[in-house]
Amino acid sequence: MMLNPIEIICYYLVQPIVDLLAYLLNDVHYLAFLAAICVIGVLLGLVMGIITLICFKYQGVEEPKQKLQNEEGIEIQSNNNKLKSE
Repeated sequence: MMLNPIEIICYYLVQPIVDLLAYLLNDVHYLAFLAAICVIGVLLGLVMGIITLICFKYQGVEEPKQKLQNEEGIEIQSNNNKLKSE
């Protein structure tokens, strides 16, 4: 019988982590449980950050165009103000 991917992830990846956390909470100490939660959070954050960077780099996002220079921006604003006052 072939397992589907959800069963593989839940049974072989998530269930041992849940069992470890339950063991730490019930049999070891509450602070060990909190430390394990913190470590898991940091590791998940790093993994998700790396995945995000990889996805962002492979999207082929073009670099943004240069903005207007300050002098041009000031001229546009002053022209708009003159039009509004008239």
